[in-house]
Amino acid sequence: LVGIRSGLVASSAIAAVVEPWGGFVTGVIMAILVQLGLLVSRGLRLDDPADSLAVHCLGGFWSVICVGLWAKPELLQEVYGVTSSGGLVYSGGPLIGMQAIGAAVIFCWGLVNAAILCILTKFFLGAAPLRVSSEAESTGLDRARHGGPAPEDLRTSGQATDPDNMNGLVPIEYDLSAGSKVIPSTPRRNPFSGLNKL
Repeated sequence: LVGIRSGLVASSAIAAVVEPWGGFVTGVIMAILVQLGLLVSRGLRLDDPADSLAVHCLGGFWSVICVGLWAKPELLQEVYGVTSSGGLVYSGGPLIGMQAIGAAVIFCWGLVNAAILCILTKFFLGAAPLRVSSEAESTGLDRARHGGPAPEDLRTSGQATDPDNMNGLVPIEYDLSAGSKVIPSTPRRNPFSGLNKL
């Protein structure tokens, strides 16, 4: 799903003004940027279950910059009625600078609005935290917040993911009647295990 969302984000700014070769180059570089963003966010153990930092922040910034790199002058005129020298590969014009300023403004606008929403949420919820405790994460939110076990389909499968492993790659078997954790005899190797040392 991250790949699908990354492709949609990468194409959102460039779709109308870039030729197919520019879209291809944008997508290839976008895939690399998103993977690097995922490695960094998981290595720093950021609370980002939807991978929004890598996909929307890095990807959106890259997509906006790509308009300044490979926008075709004729397409800018046809789609937006703007007479421009086009992207950097066509003329070396000022469009790349304008796109960089626009991307920075969008980033700041999003950051300020997110901060305001978090402050308002905390104000209206009083002392309630915006994140659950480590103990509640380990116990599982079904038990910690709702006072009951997981839905039947998860309980009968006997599998969940290790709460100590943010990447969720190593399956853990639980004996729900005893409440104990049993690690499988042949766990898969976690390719991100070295990132915790960053």
